[in-house]
Amino acid sequence: MSFVKKLLASVIFIFLMEGSLLAQQNALYQHISIRFRNISVDSALRILENKIHLDLTYNSNLVPQNKTITANFDSIPLSIILDSLLQRPLIQYRILDNQLIFYEKSDTTSLSTTKIHNAKTVVGKIVDRVTNKTLPYSSISILHKNIGVISNEDGIFMFKIPSKYFNDTLVISHLGYFLYTVPVPKIKDFKIYKMNVRSVSLPEILIRNTSASELVKRAISKIPENYFSGPYMMRSFYREIVKRDNKYMSYTEAILDIYKRPMRPTLFHDEVKLVKERKYTEIRPKDTVAFKLKGGIEAILNLDIIRNPLGFIQSNNSDYQYNMINMEFLGGRLVYVISFTPKEESDEPEFEGEMFIDSETMAILQIRFGYSRKSLKKLKDLFIVKTGKNIKSYPIENSYEVSYQSFDGKYYVHHILGNIGLKVKRKKKWLPSHYNVTFEMVGTDIENKSPIRFVASQTIKPNRIFSDMISGSETTFWQNDNIILPETDITKALRKFKMEDLEIKK
Repeated sequence: MSFVKKLLASVIFIFLMEGSLLAQQNALYQHISIRFRNISVDSALRILENKIHLDLTYNSNLVPQNKTITANFDSIPLSIILDSLLQRPLIQYRILDNQLIFYEKSDTTSLSTTKIHNAKTVVGKIVDRVTNKTLPYSSISILHKNIGVISNEDGIFMFKIPSKYFNDTLVISHLGYFLYTVPVPKIKDFKIYKMNVRSVSLPEILIRNTSASELVKRAISKIPENYFSGPYMMRSFYREIVKRDNKYMSYTEAILDIYKRPMRPTLFHDEVKLVKERKYTEIRPKDTVAFKLKGGIEAILNLDIIRNPLGFIQSNNSDYQYNMINMEFLGGRLVYVISFTPKEESDEPEFEGEMFIDSETMAILQIRFGYSRKSLKKLKDLFIVKTGKNIKSYPIENSYEVSYQSFDGKYYVHHILGNIGLKVKRKKKWLPSHYNVTFEMVGTDIENKSPIRFVASQTIKPNRIFSDMISGSETTFWQNDNIILPETDITKALRKFKMEDLEIKK
């Protein structure tokens, strides 16, 4: 099953990621064929050592004792074979000269604390200085730190700043605008932050003569250098919204801890732990259609496109046409804006969109894309699982946005936004209904020193219908967490609840 189908069909088994994306001449990515027949793991490692012509260096405590293995690996990346033999999710590999060293970091650090104590709450609205137009999905963070939030569709944000950052600087950024910076001690009550447009005027001939495809290839070749490749933990805020004819049917949001697997080929998956959550639903009995987003959490894991590359971000793919259409400022960085479209119609679903590439580091900072119009018509079964016999439904729009943020010199996935629009026609009804499904995630904190995997009983299945996992609702218990503020109309909808219905669950 292709990644295109896994993204929305929500049936996935991540086994490996091709090393071609990383473009690393690294022994961990070489494909090995080898057999083991009823031998100890230690003996299997010695056979493998002779096969790859590298000396394996490791602590004997990392090797399972009194265990035999029988396996047949046919052209499998070396790191996956090692994962299979050792069965230790936190194992890390490093090649030094002719030695392949593997070790395990101590698992003493986690993001288990759900509250930000002694925090300063910053609330504001972000607008264009000249037009006063709101700037949705702006990034708000502490300068050079791994903590931040995103403004909502109304341009409004609330940011809980821990006491250790009280003497730092708040940074607000939005595509095409100058960075807005202000020392944290000078921030007072609610404020409207007015951003100044920062445009780039380039001669048309410069844009026309720049090879967009070469820029994309350079960006792909720089991925190992620009992005953090090891495992890490991410505290994140996640929400799902279902609307029918612009009226809310379902609103679910949660704080999640996400364990991100290493970028190298691996047997192990991303893992998700639910920290806290709330839900609002208003599905009436007379509603003959109720849409639920299946696998929304799984989609945000897969939409980390640097680790799960689609066709338009693979260096060996010639099916896409790339064009440089502009240069803009994003997060204070000058970026190339490159469009991509399929060269010709294919039986496989294809994408079209734009990517924003840093002009100095060649890091891909943001990608906005969706299925091409022709592909969308073929994908009804991916978006719609089941309908009644008197109902006709089909997708009419879709869009995805993925952003990356720098921390300690490496980029991490920061914000993911997905939107799906569907049209539903009921028999004997003149007017169709329009449904809109949105899922969104923002990373609010990162732990990359000693990430830990979760106990199996603590994890949730990403491909399940998330809203079905949540019971109860509450409005105030986010007071100690960084979240995306609900839009104005969502806040009004939530006011329908009685206070006793909104209490935090124990």
